[in-house]
Amino acid sequence: MAEAKPWLPASGRYRLEILSRGARLYHPQDRQIRALAKRGLIEPLPEADLAGACRWTITEAGLTALMGFVPTSKMGRSGNR
Repeated sequence: MAEAKPWLPASGRYRLEILSRGARLYHPQDRQIRALAKRGLIEPLPEADLAGACRWTITEAGLTALMGFVPTSKMGRSGNR
């Protein structure tokens, strides 16, 4: 039986796509950033700005999850759940 792909909401996939192009500045209290980091898909870089925001980058696990995603339009009505 094929291994199930981890499900990501569209907004999570969008953030991973953006981060796959380069590190971006996000506040660590952003709920979605915290959720992606908790799953090991992204990680903070050491530097932070005065407001507490830091640059985040995608991890190898995040790239793997992003590459394993098949767009809903190609999967039919059920999506990738």
